[in-house]
Amino acid sequence: MRLAQLSELQFDGSLRGAGAHAVLADGSEVFVALSDAIDVQQECRRLSAELTRLEQQLAGLSTKLANQQFVARAPAEVVAKEREKERAWHDQRQVLADKLKSLGCS
Repeated sequence: MRLAQLSELQFDGSLRGAGAHAVLADGSEVFVALSDAIDVQQECRRLSAELTRLEQQLAGLSTKLANQQFVARAPAEVVAKEREKERAWHDQRQVLADKLKSLGCS
């Protein structure tokens, strides 16, 4: 508790409220309730706005990569870099969606 700077630690096996959830390599699960530590609604708004911004950027990039003239005329390394960016942004979008879900945002 001292190392983690916790005021309370419970081993009750139940998951309640908004929080962070992780499954460790040994299969054990950790849940940290965040409702008392952060303003959950404000964090939901912030993450939603970030997700919206990322989805707009992703839509623009997808349009660019769907443009056959861009793909045909741009150097192969530029197209490859844009495709890698698209994959990274898809991954980021999933992480944000998972965070919103774990916080109980609607």
